[in-house]
Amino acid sequence: MSILPLILALSVTIDNVVIGQATTLSPRKVAVMSAAIHLSLLMIGTGFAPILSNLLPDLVRWLSPALFCVLGILSLSTAINHKSGNKISSLAGTATLSFFLAFDALFLGLTPAVSANLGMVTFGVILFSPCFVFLGRATVVKGAKVTKPIGYAEAGLFFALAVHAL
Repeated sequence: MSILPLILALSVTIDNVVIGQATTLSPRKVAVMSAAIHLSLLMIGTGFAPILSNLLPDLVRWLSPALFCVLGILSLSTAINHKSGNKISSLAGTATLSFFLAFDALFLGLTPAVSANLGMVTFGVILFSPCFVFLGRATVVKGAKVTKPIGYAEAGLFFALAVHAL
């Protein structure tokens, strides 16, 4: 058994620490909502993966490394520019934040690596998403001292996945 599917799931759910820190809603409610949003975007991505593969058959080999590099750059940029703001107290605000932070799951779903391991990646998202929300809530007093290193770790995971996909 390969750990690649769990690393893929870890790479897209690690930003749930930010969600856990940014909202005042119940961590349980946020964890369920965040996992549902991550899974929805992941499934949309996997739905479009065959279409993209048919449109660009010669570029499929480079699709995963390219998308992982883009996600790594975005994660690194987010970590560098992260600023703690006001707490979000509404369900709609928390859902919006979760959607934007989970958008990498959509891109991840486009990669052949996810299509080949969809069951394990789904299991990993369901497992890790709540864990990171609760970690975020537990470290809320530390703020950027926790979220910046986690952002760097997320970027590192994406860059490692890009190298692995080559």
